[in-house]
Amino acid sequence: MKSLLLQFAVTVAALFVALMLYDAYHAYRQHQEAPALAADAKRQAALIVDETARQALEASRKQAEAIAEESRRQAEAIAEENRKAIEANRARSEELAAANSARAVLAGDLARAAAVRVALTECYNSMGAWPADMTQCGIDAAGYKGHLLDEVRLESGGRYVLVLHAGYGVPAGEVRFTPSATGASILWNCATESYAEIARIIPTCRYEGNGAAPAAAGGSDSGP
Repeated sequence: MKSLLLQFAVTVAALFVALMLYDAYHAYRQHQEAPALAADAKRQAALIVDETARQALEASRKQAEAIAEESRRQAEAIAEENRKAIEANRARSEELAAANSARAVLAGDLARAAAVRVALTECYNSMGAWPADMTQCGIDAAGYKGHLLDEVRLESGGRYVLVLHAGYGVPAGEVRFTPSATGASILWNCATESYAEIARIIPTCRYEGNGAAPAAAGGSDSGP
């Protein structure tokens, strides 16, 4: 019995010593491998830092390129908008200049024909009636032809019509002047169905096209 107990105690002691030796050997190995592990960890950390830096630089480069590309597109878009705005302004300016030129030509022809109204008024005052022919009043209708004015046509009741052909951006049309005698005073009603902007040339003239109201006597030119 004592022999068995002694053998058990020896076995336990051997196991304890073996564990102690294993722990000592493991600690020794860890101590020996610590520098290598630290160096490896340092290398791994350096690799991670380098890779992170590389990825960050690559991301920054791509972001910078994207920003530069977006800036270029925006600059091109702005330049295109400016170009279109300049072209639109040039077109509007040319259109306005052409319209002003056309109005000036039309206004010149209408101004020259104003003498017909004066002559007809004087003729009416002297004859007491409207002439059947402009030659009765010494009016040479052909003498009033202009850039656009083709004909001055006399109608009944002293009304005369200016007949114009197309040109200078102005369409063909007519402008009529109708007299209204009130005692010694003669009012001339100007109207047209051809020129919507006639009031810019003759402020007292009315446009009667597209269902517009007829010219009223209040918007007339009076005789001399």
